Amino acid sequence: MNTPPSKTLRWDLSIPLITNPFMLRTVLNICLLSGLLMAALLSFIFLAAGDRGVFLPLLKMTGLVTAFIFILVLLVMVLVFGNRMPFSFHLDPHGVGVEIKSRAARRANRLAVLLGVISGKPGLAGSGLIGISQEAVFTKWGQISRIEWVDRKSIVVLKNSWRTVAILYCPEDLYPEIKTFVQDHVRVKQRINPLARLFVRTILTLLACIPLFRIDYPFDPDLFLAIFIVCFAQATIWLIPLFGYVVIAALAFRLITLLISGFRMHKSIFPSRPNYRAFDVLNGDDYFFLGILLLGVCYLVWMSLRSIRGKDQSALFSD
Repeated sequence: MNTPPSKTLRWDLSIPLITNPFMLRTVLNICLLSGLLMAALLSFIFLAAGDRGVFLPLLKMTGLVTAFIFILVLLVMVLVFGNRMPFSFHLDPHGVGVEIKSRAARRANRLAVLLGVISGKPGLAGSGLIGISQEAVFTKWGQISRIEWVDRKSIVVLKNSWRTVAILYCPEDLYPEIKTFVQDHVRVKQRINPLARLFVRTILTLLACIPLFRIDYPFDPDLFLAIFIVCFAQATIWLIPLFGYVVIAALAFRLITLLISGFRMHKSIFPSRPNYRAFDVLNGDDYFFLGILLLGVCYLVWMSLRSIRGKDQSALFSD
């Protein structure tokens, strides 16, 4: 253990994993949240496309996958890491730093990226990149608005307005000094929880995307492009605002293909009748649907532009 300087506190600690209630709860929450997001996204896609018969089987499948991943993570904690993970912590006048010191964890993250690229699985590569980004995390004091003290275990939980940003596992002999240091630098304050606004934006975006899944004859449907737009629209809200450019480009491409298919000449099955365009056979309900579709596209473009210009921050950037 390092002797802390007067203006900086540093210490290294090997933390139990599967027998640690904080770590176990974190892993469980991540698995449940991932399962719920996967189930919600897949359910939305199938329901929006009009296929309601797969809803219950889909929920069962995502439940089994979530349980399998949770058990797999526990096995990795025990078999690969030996139920211990070495961390390095430091506190200075600017903020809090937490770094994973395990070489096995670092190798696993980079192996996941490599295997994801080689096998063409972006999910695996993305998990590895997220893991790499979390190997060393620094949080400024100004980002912390709440503190939870767990004196019996010498643990300090630091939170912003809606989530935990760092958990400090402290040696018993340093805990009083660490507690005083944190109290001197954190100004506990009330901040607006951004989750409500983020969820409202998410729901409105999903509603705006539904017509993209319902495009049917006489136009050319494109389920892949609809899924692509949904995913990047949600990534604009929760991850990177610049993904809004991708949403706008995809919407422009979809409108162009819609116009092309609408003006394309079709050969009539009746010899006595002339060839026709898709727009020639639309009725009032069809034009009403196109109006709803255009309204949804306008909302998606407006949402993307607000995100790009910084008027609506993403969950990641607001952190």
